[in-house]
Amino acid sequence: MSTSLKAKDRITLFELLLEQFRGMEGELPSATAYLVNAAMDREPERRRIITQIAKEKIENAEILAAILVHLARRRRGRFSRNPPPDELHQLLHSRSIKTDCFDIAKVFARRVEAIETGQQALYPFPRDPHQYLKRYIELEDRQIDAYSQLIDLAKSRSIVEALQEAQHRQQVHREQIAELLQRVTDDEGFS
Repeated sequence: MSTSLKAKDRITLFELLLEQFRGMEGELPSATAYLVNAAMDREPERRRIITQIAKEKIENAEILAAILVHLARRRRGRFSRNPPPDELHQLLHSRSIKTDCFDIAKVFARRVEAIETGQQALYPFPRDPHQYLKRYIELEDRQIDAYSQLIDLAKSRSIVEALQEAQHRQQVHREQIAELLQRVTDDEGFS
């Protein structure tokens, strides 16, 4: 493989990682959306499961962040899953990428249970579980595909293993959400 092709693959991998980290359908924005819907959901078991999935999405985002730092710094060997937070912030800031959503998602995860009913009406997210669960299944499918692309582009064994772990979590999330949707469908008589 030529050097220019390797460089192109690295750039493509970096861009896909960044998109999966915080792009429109990335881990951080989806975690935030899941937390908002969990906070508004009145059914305790569904709220608990959606909140747990959101927290795991934040863990996936942390893995992606570690890989981004590893690649940007052109490090060799196993990557650290816990790079210093300031290193990630500097990397993203140097590329004019706002990192506020990372902090917001973490804070929201810790406080989701404390959101009061009166505050819930302020969020522009679908409240109907049938509607948002169907969207989440589609989102999980796209994220699973994104992880497949990342795995295909990654060369380092430790990075591939981390991406496979994150992809597996996505597959579990999809199954959990499909089960929740089936319960809602059964309970409410949707067809």
